[in-house]
This record gives sequence, C-alpha cells and structure tokens, in this order.
Amino acid sequence: MKLIKFIFIFVFFVVTSVISDDEANFEKWKINFKKTALENSISEQTFDLVMTNTKFLSNVIKYDRFQPEFYEETKTYISKRTSSKKVLKGILYNA
Repeated sequence: MKLIKFIFIFVFFVVTSVISDDEANFEKWKINFKKTALENSISEQTFDLVMTNTKFLSNVIKYDRFQPEFYEETKTYISKRTSSKKVLKGILYNA
C-alpha cells in the first residue's frame, strides 16, 4: 500500500513540477522529493529502493512536452488514431 501511495505521489510531482534538463537540478529535485516522500509516510528504505538508480533522461522531458494530444486539434488527433473499422470492432467485441 505504501508503494502505491509513493507511486501516486511520484507521478503527481513529476507531472506538476518543472524539472530542468540539467543533471544537477535533477539531483536536487530527488533530494527535495525524498523529504516530501518521508513526510508522507514513505519509508527511507522504500524510497531508496525505488529511486537509487533513477537518472535524468532528457528525451523523456522532450517527448513529454511534445505529446500530440496537447498540440493537435481534437478532430485531427482522433482521426489519426481511430477508424470506423476500429469502432465497429469495439462495438462487436462488447456486444
């Protein structure tokens, strides 16, 4: 249960925080995040287990900021990712 709580907190902070693409800033973020995790009843052992081998991946930030659902119009986004055939298959599968 604590691990699930930790994952939700982690996702929340990753999504809402602006993390610089600088490795030093990432390490500072991890230190501050550890404080937050410990304040939210995550054990130091659990935190260390999950976060010890984490590293900054600049491509993750780049790709996160360039998600098509955020820069394409809804009609364009949906038309590229679905078709009448897929809709029909879904309807028949759930019938």
